[in-house]
Amino acid sequence: MIPETRKQLAALLADEDPDVRRRAAEDLSRCTGLAAVAALAAALEDESKGVRDAAARSLQTIGGMNVARAIVEYLDAKNIVTRNLASELLMKLGSTSIPAILPYLEHPSQDTRKFAVDILGLIGNEEPTQHLLPLLVDTDENVVVSTVEALGNMKSVRSLPFLFEAYDRDDYTRPAVAEALGKIGDPSASGFLMD
Repeated sequence: MIPETRKQLAALLADEDPDVRRRAAEDLSRCTGLAAVAALAAALEDESKGVRDAAARSLQTIGGMNVARAIVEYLDAKNIVTRNLASELLMKLGSTSIPAILPYLEHPSQDTRKFAVDILGLIGNEEPTQHLLPLLVDTDENVVVSTVEALGNMKSVRSLPFLFEAYDRDDYTRPAVAEALGKIGDPSASGFLMD
């Protein structure tokens, strides 16, 4: 690690002046090492909004799987600001972040499961379909409805038989399933709704 990077890391993690921490976060956008990514991820919890925003921008600039892995743990953060920053970043990272998010679909907290499902739905890639299907029978109704919506946003044709089952099984899912089927736009979905 070059001495300049060490200085920036120390400033970001320990300086009392938020302007110094913010500048250090901005400067670290050119560093792709794990130490820089970890420090920037930790800065998402900084008390200063300017530092948090600079850290988020730098993480987005660096991008990649290491960034996704470093920030995904914040999906379970108690601080809603940190959680929202992390989720926004994961969405911006797109498909790169999918492998990091998948374990959170089995999280004990229904809120965290729902949050993970929502992010995958907003990413919109059909890749995680198989991992989402078990959540159509989750114990929490909000997780089930979010899963239906996510599958619709992904335009997942593979999920159609499972969405049909959810429609027949649970009345509360019907509006969301109908909307998801419309987004998917497959001819069999139209036929199912007509019947």
